[in-house]
Amino acid sequence: MLRMAHRRRVVLAIIATGVAVVVAVILVSVAKDDKPTPAEQARLALRDAASRQRRGCDRRPDFRIYTLGERFRRENATRLLDRCETHADEVEMFYGPCRDGGESGCGYDVSVRSQPACLRPRELDAMFNAPPEPELSPRTITTIRGVPAVIGEGQIVLMTRDTLITVQADGARSAVDALRPAAGAALSANPLPKPDAVVVGGRLRNRQCPA
Repeated sequence: MLRMAHRRRVVLAIIATGVAVVVAVILVSVAKDDKPTPAEQARLALRDAASRQRRGCDRRPDFRIYTLGERFRRENATRLLDRCETHADEVEMFYGPCRDGGESGCGYDVSVRSQPACLRPRELDAMFNAPPEPELSPRTITTIRGVPAVIGEGQIVLMTRDTLITVQADGARSAVDALRPAAGAALSANPLPKPDAVVVGGRLRNRQCPA
């Protein structure tokens, strides 16, 4: 009798273990199915960028958000950073995997940051007008896609009508050629919207920005 009870407990334990294994396999399978593919993740990131452009940030003046599309240089769009703060209204799209950036967190192969053109007019003035400083990386001020641009080490900054665009990448020039709005008109190689800017005393100023 005791032996039969023992065998029954053993059989029940085996059955319970088998059921647990089957459930675990099912849960893992479901979790895998729920995880978006890289292409799906890229589409979601672009959708979020377009949604952010349409809704704006706390009713502040809108600015156009730029991306490189869902895929650039065989790298999918992988993350969207959206900051809606008093002094940090910006959207940044990242491409490629998260790489170890040390204490600063993730590092990405390519990124495109969009900010209101007049968020920090003094910084904008210093970027385009201040003489180069020996201790800083050299920069070149020029015109790219019809708008003022600053070429630095590993990045290009462009001033458009309503957006300051910062492209960070090795060979950033090809990324600039691929810039397009997250929502609205499909710009690629076309000229970007020119800023309402004038040159006064050799200094570039955007009429939309406070002095």
